[in-house]
Amino acid sequence: SRAEAESRLQPCKEAGYLVRNSESGNSRYSIALKNHHL
Repeated sequence: SRAEAESRLQPCKEAGYLVRNSESGNSRYSIALKNHHL
């Protein structure tokens, strides 16, 4: 889920990304990004 992706990226200090199954289904994916400079 989106909340789980956010919690997994929280400890990353500089940057990170995570690809997960989209909550809308239909064999789609979502990517979550974290960047220290944003």
